[in-house]
Amino acid sequence: MQKLTALVMDQGIIGGFKEDDGSAAELAYVLSGAVTGKLFARWEQEPLVAQAVNQCIVKIIMTVDDLLPFEDRLGLVFSRDRGDTESGMTNVSANGRSLRPDGAFFLKGNRMGAKLEEKDNTYPISQPLRELGEKTAVWSPLYYGSLPYLLCIAIAGSLVQFCAVERGAPSTAVAIGAPYDMQRIGDRAALAIATFNFYRLLKAASAYLPSSVLTVGCDLKHKVTLDGGSSYTRTLHFLSDSLAVRKSITPWPVYAERWGVEFSDIALAYSATSTASGLIHVSPNGGEPTLNGGKYLVQLGPLGLQRADIRVASESQLRNAAHGILHGLNALHQAELVHRDLRWPNLACDKESASRFYLLDLEMCARADCKPAMAHPPAHWGPHALVGSLYTAASDLHCMGVMLRQYVNLATSDNARNFLGIVSAHAKDLRESAVELLQHPWISCAGAACTAAGALQGEV
Repeated sequence: MQKLTALVMDQGIIGGFKEDDGSAAELAYVLSGAVTGKLFARWEQEPLVAQAVNQCIVKIIMTVDDLLPFEDRLGLVFSRDRGDTESGMTNVSANGRSLRPDGAFFLKGNRMGAKLEEKDNTYPISQPLRELGEKTAVWSPLYYGSLPYLLCIAIAGSLVQFCAVERGAPSTAVAIGAPYDMQRIGDRAALAIATFNFYRLLKAASAYLPSSVLTVGCDLKHKVTLDGGSSYTRTLHFLSDSLAVRKSITPWPVYAERWGVEFSDIALAYSATSTASGLIHVSPNGGEPTLNGGKYLVQLGPLGLQRADIRVASESQLRNAAHGILHGLNALHQAELVHRDLRWPNLACDKESASRFYLLDLEMCARADCKPAMAHPPAHWGPHALVGSLYTAASDLHCMGVMLRQYVNLATSDNARNFLGIVSAHAKDLRESAVELLQHPWISCAGAACTAAGALQGEV
């Protein structure tokens, strides 16, 4: 931390600007506002404190990034949590703490690089420092890659304190240098220089973030507009105080009608498979799925590598994926349910070995052997998924075969080719069950003692 402190307090200025393209003039304008511009802050009101922070800190960071040559930019996006009324998420976690920082800088790919907490002047600077640590209570490579520290800024009224949460000591934000007072011109000049160096640190730290991490600290929304103009929004929020994700769908009636699902079937899918491997579970502190006022909400775990980070590059990896999928499907089929949304984006694997796979997204589950209650079936089902007009357990296995055949070139052994031949059959011709396929020579599952699939009971 001493080295980090020295780097922040260094008086160097970032290079890379060209004097003849207007960059210097634009930067000078922003710096002038940050150092000598009038602040319309009433330090006892947090929203007005936020305006001062924007003027003295955020604008400098965003302008520096925007004015650098394109290849040198971090592609920063600054986001604030200001009680988003459209958010599908609640504002506090199970232990009562806020789920989101007051503000955060996200790099390309929605990767959190730094965050801040703001309070009015009725709080000591120790309060936002403490909250920064509390909201980083879980440190996982899934969230932060190999970052050695997460840069933070604590604000209490006019006081600004740069700090960092170190990888080996989450829950604690360590101050870097002395605080700055935005009410003092001299401090504001020093704050501007420190903000430059904060950006330099952020740029250096970005090298430790992989191209794809789970986006912690903000809502990831996907809005789907249907024919006729109605729409629904799916929202994911990866919690920073526990290794779990909250998923919401709103308005639920629109989603349920589009995909022909019943809330009771979704709830059954999670409860009936709560001790099974091969599929995601309701997290221990999350409770069962809820439906309230048209909003569906569930908290899930364990978290794992997602589609962008899963590298299926060998027959053994393809076999591991099939093994995990079959465990998940077997648990659902035993409960007389079907998954109906078997695609690579709905598969995850553990971070440590990257070999134990499990199914995600049970929100398409329905009763087996029923006619799909939807106007248009998903495109990935293809023309051979239904048995007559029914979606059956064999339909799931056929869709698994469609998935696996995307990597048919990796199937070099006779057992692999035989297995893919079985699950590539039309659903109406597929006779083997998931439990029978687990005993296929290519899979050779160990049965009750098997630990090959992801999301084992109690795994977080």
